[in-house]
Amino acid sequence: MQVRLLFVLSLVIYLLRSMKGAWIADDAYFSFRYARNLADGQGLVFNATERVEGITNLLWTFILALGQVLGFDLETLSQFLGILFAFVFFLFLGRFAIRSQWGRGTFLALTVCAVFLDYGTSGLESMMQVACLYAGLLLFFDRRYALAFLCLSLACWIRPDSVIFISVIAAYFLLIERRASFLEKCKALLPALLLLCLLQAFRLSYYGDFFPNTFYARSVLASYFAQGARYIALFFQSVWWIPISMLCLFLPAWRHFSWKHRTKYKKDALLLALILVWFLYVLQVGGDFMFGRFLLAILPALFLFLERVQARLLARRFWPVIALLMTLGQTLSLDVYRKKPLPVILGISDEARVYTRERRAKLKTLALSLRPVMEAAQPIVAFGGAQAALLYYWNIPGIEAVTGLTDRVIARQNLSLRGRVGHEKEARLDYLKARGVNLLLHHPLPSENAARDTLQIKDLGIFPVLCYDQRLELLQEDDRIILKSLSRKKESRPGEDECGLHF
Repeated sequence: MQVRLLFVLSLVIYLLRSMKGAWIADDAYFSFRYARNLADGQGLVFNATERVEGITNLLWTFILALGQVLGFDLETLSQFLGILFAFVFFLFLGRFAIRSQWGRGTFLALTVCAVFLDYGTSGLESMMQVACLYAGLLLFFDRRYALAFLCLSLACWIRPDSVIFISVIAAYFLLIERRASFLEKCKALLPALLLLCLLQAFRLSYYGDFFPNTFYARSVLASYFAQGARYIALFFQSVWWIPISMLCLFLPAWRHFSWKHRTKYKKDALLLALILVWFLYVLQVGGDFMFGRFLLAILPALFLFLERVQARLLARRFWPVIALLMTLGQTLSLDVYRKKPLPVILGISDEARVYTRERRAKLKTLALSLRPVMEAAQPIVAFGGAQAALLYYWNIPGIEAVTGLTDRVIARQNLSLRGRVGHEKEARLDYLKARGVNLLLHHPLPSENAARDTLQIKDLGIFPVLCYDQRLELLQEDDRIILKSLSRKKESRPGEDECGLHF
């Protein structure tokens, strides 16, 4: 009873802290726009008639689209769903911890984990993925195999990298698990396999691609080990207690291991395999530009593994000490972005500090005030990821021109030089002209030969006009938007970045 009360108290504190720090990442607005277009009958697209899978969270977007049909505000709904799935995850973990006598330290440590707090209300699908992955893993530990693989296959509908989990667990199930016959294994895997086939059939028939466009935009097959190592190292610099625990525990744990009793270590082996394969994946792709996001899904497995190793070295009566040490270590984790005016280290940003509730409210008020004239003019704009919110509020045609998330041609450009992950494939101006782009929202002002005019938008900045169109004349009717010619001799610069639009 005392453990249950402690779990409830910790979970309540986690939920309250997560809601207090609620924010919305810029990437979330891509999903919002796809969801709104689907609900409005235009299809699961960013721009009408352009079928490009510029999202990596199909199931999440379907749920948001249903919310749009029911009249919910997508920003609020996404944060509510994040909290809901965080609750579901901790419910599964708490139930498992109480029944199995391990996992208690993991539960308590994760409720004070900064990354879990940040992505609980980020507007992203992260907590939904975590909930499905660990519902599947913990059900697998309980030998409810069919339901476990069904949850894991649903996680692949949420994010494609969930295929790592289902592949590792399925390989373990087929090759190592002896408590199920071959026929039972086939029956357990068949529904999950059908669901995965349905996912790929939908992707191929609707978008015409086997992989999401983001797979190409991020150049997933192009190794970026150096940046991946930086990403992992920066994270472990924050949670310093984890590598220290590894160094202190693994040598005595190895001595404790007995090949004769190796069957006792099968769960340990499965957790370790998941951890190693996931970290290899993060190394391969170069991590992410958001701090901790690509490690969020593996954190519970890492915590469970550490707790499992500690539990094998200590008597059962010391398990409360293990839980206390894990929670204390996580509480004392370092804030590596503290006192930094711009929260970016090695191209990795703590975006919860950038896209705060106050900053988003200011941007939303400004964008909605400009929405009537923008919707009337319908200019075609090239934008960067940080400006996705503007495209969502204005509902005008746009091309993500920093990586090509919404454009096949840009996404498939060859990389000549690696840089900040997810910001490496700048669109060529000649291509944007050919696409009829009117405004460059993301671009520094090009040379005078590339753009002779600019559009000044009050409180947002001065943006180049790439292709003049009569529709731009409609913008002159609003006193907040002025079209003017650039002097050939005068150097122009973008306006003040008050809303983080060029971050």
